[in-house]
Amino acid sequence: STIKILFLHGLDSSKDSTKFHAIHSDNKFCIEVDYRNLNFATVQAFYSENIAKIKPQLLVGHCLGGYWALKMSAQHGLAGVVANPNLSPDFRDDYPPHQ
Repeated sequence: STIKILFLHGLDSSKDSTKFHAIHSDNKFCIEVDYRNLNFATVQAFYSENIAKIKPQLLVGHCLGGYWALKMSAQHGLAGVVANPNLSPDFRDDYPPHQ
C-alpha cells in the first residue's frame, strides 16, 4: 500500500503547483489555503483539522507550505519533507518565525 501524503502549498500557490504534480502517488492530497486572508491561528486550526480527517503519514511542504509542514509535523508527530521552506514569513504581522 502507498503512504498517504498531504502536500502543503506555498503562498499564492495551489494544487496546480508543479511541486504537487511532481509527487508520483495516487494517495496524495492538497487542500488550498488562502494564506493572505487567513490569520495564523485560523490556518493552524485548519491544517490540524484536516490532518485529523485525512490522517496522512507524510507531510510535504514547499515555501510557506514548508513552514506549515514543519509546524504540523512537530505538532502531530508526523514525518515531513520540506523544500525551500520560508522560515520567517513576513507577508502578515501575526506569523512568528519558525523556531
